[in-house]
Amino acid sequence: MKFTAQVALVCLAAGAYAGPVIQRNLSTIKQELVKIQDGIDKLDQAAKNVKGNPGVVIASADALIHTIVTSTATVQGTSPVTIEDAVKLLGPVQDLVKHGKTLHQDFVNERSDIAKAGQCKTTREKIGSIKDEASKCIDVIVSKVEEKARSIARNEANKVIQELNEAVADFGPDKCRDA
Repeated sequence: MKFTAQVALVCLAAGAYAGPVIQRNLSTIKQELVKIQDGIDKLDQAAKNVKGNPGVVIASADALIHTIVTSTATVQGTSPVTIEDAVKLLGPVQDLVKHGKTLHQDFVNERSDIAKAGQCKTTREKIGSIKDEASKCIDVIVSKVEEKARSIARNEANKVIQELNEAVADFGPDKCRDA
């Protein structure tokens, strides 16, 4: 009888600790998405003010790339998330897509100034690096989602990838040439 009580106590204790670990993983992933979104917003502000100061845009792009790389490593260290937690990630991912679309459009709006500053090639390279690192981060996040919901997560992730592909295309050599 004592053995049963001890087993029950151990199971109860294990259950008490298991809940916060899953929550922490969800919280960690959300925090990393917020960091990336903040980096997007900072790059967006720099892009809107590119006239004559491409260094700020380059530094902001490099900072975003660094944030994505470190966020990928952080998310890689988390355990898988449940379907319920994956659903809770939809809102932050959709917000990220909106901010990414705004950034993309603002870069397109500044394309002539980017060309005048002789920064088309650099912009193309930075957008390419952002796309590459974001794709890695997306793959890691999707891999953390339970198998049953992974196709839904991949579908949402494809929206981000589509936006990145469009940004790369909008700064291709045929659309942005240094003046």
